[in-house]
Amino acid sequence: MPNTFTYLLKRLWDEITRLFSLHLDTDEAGTTENVKKSIEFRGGNLWALIFACLIASIGLNTNSTAVVIGAMLISPLMGPIVGVGFSVATNDFGTLKYSLRNLVLMIVLSIGAAAFYFLLSPLKEPTAELIARTQPSLYDVLIAVLGGVVGIVASSRRDRGNAIPGVAIATALMPPLCTAGYGLATLQLEFFMGAFYLFFINSIFIALTTMIVVRSLQFPQIEFLDKKREKQMKWAILLIVVVTVVPSVFTAIHVVNEAIFTRRVKDFVSENLMMMEKSEVLQYKAKYASDSSVIEVIMFGEELSDERIAEFSRKLKNYELEHTFLDIHQSTEKRPTDLPQQNFDVSKYEEIYRRKTEEIESRESQIRELREEIARMKAAQHPIHKANLDKISRKIAALYPDIEAIGLSEVVKSSQLQDSVITDTLPTALIHWKNSRQADKYTQNLSKYLQLELGLDTVEVVNY
Repeated sequence: MPNTFTYLLKRLWDEITRLFSLHLDTDEAGTTENVKKSIEFRGGNLWALIFACLIASIGLNTNSTAVVIGAMLISPLMGPIVGVGFSVATNDFGTLKYSLRNLVLMIVLSIGAAAFYFLLSPLKEPTAELIARTQPSLYDVLIAVLGGVVGIVASSRRDRGNAIPGVAIATALMPPLCTAGYGLATLQLEFFMGAFYLFFINSIFIALTTMIVVRSLQFPQIEFLDKKREKQMKWAILLIVVVTVVPSVFTAIHVVNEAIFTRRVKDFVSENLMMMEKSEVLQYKAKYASDSSVIEVIMFGEELSDERIAEFSRKLKNYELEHTFLDIHQSTEKRPTDLPQQNFDVSKYEEIYRRKTEEIESRESQIRELREEIARMKAAQHPIHKANLDKISRKIAALYPDIEAIGLSEVVKSSQLQDSVITDTLPTALIHWKNSRQADKYTQNLSKYLQLELGLDTVEVVNY
């Protein structure tokens, strides 16, 4: 029985090992040829890099994620980076030098092309797509590691599949270089350094994971004649990895703390400032710092007293925002453009304006429809429209034989009174006489008769 159980466990382990093994369909010769070919930087690859860089710059400049993704797909930047990791894994330092040379050329050309575009572009304000490429973190390291593993594993298969485009998008090598070009063109050092560091992280860990996977797949290595030189190269690689990872760990801690702070600020504002009936929060912005943070708020409506603001400030402790300063800008009369200039998102005001405009237009449309309906109801109930014209015509014809025709209607009358125009609706009788000379003599009597007949205070008589 124990032998049978051991045998089953061994069979299960062999099956799992076979299932996860990467050695079965590894194409060593094809992978080596494909990697060395992707390192080349001339002709088609060179123009593909330039156009990918310009497309990515346009996408970043216009805040278009779809355009940025398209640029990632056609960018040839992955080639030399994978070449660096592959050549280190196989001890091929001739290919390593060639890969590093082409990678440096690609970086310089990409930053230069992006800087040239942003110098000519009329849009100089940083977009969300640009800002997103300036804060590298530990998560970027994880993405680069996973992307590098998938990339080299897919490249080493006989059937290469369709994983490479996905890796190009996930690792996002081109957008950071274009953002660095933006920082160079606009002389904003924080954009240049942050974006270039993100590219550096991605590149180092794609190359590192490529090296590890190639070593684990036991690709043939070029033997070192100088063991001392081999040891020096290994220490150099380890040093580069440590220098890259340590700052990104601190950055990741900062990013996580900032995300927690932002969530707490959102809870505080929504549960306190947004609950007031006579004041409205138009915009708020959270500025995180490890020692002292700030919440800036723009409010309109009823002005808050200093005591009320102090009360809100004390409530910050309930949301674990102890070292946070609450800065409220409020006004009951000024427009948003009259407030102190802050770097608030203009789209917030545009959204509020659009929503309020739609509400006003909707209400105006409803008011117009109600007015038209009231007018129709009034018209239907007016004595003139309810009158039996045939009966009235026969009576008038009996009293005034010279009348040929009569018509009853409402006429809008407009009269000028100093600087204003007064408009009124008058019940009107149109009388056609056989002999018009008789008309003026009977106008007043006809008006009184029609007033009695119709039950109105006044009836205007028009003879013709």
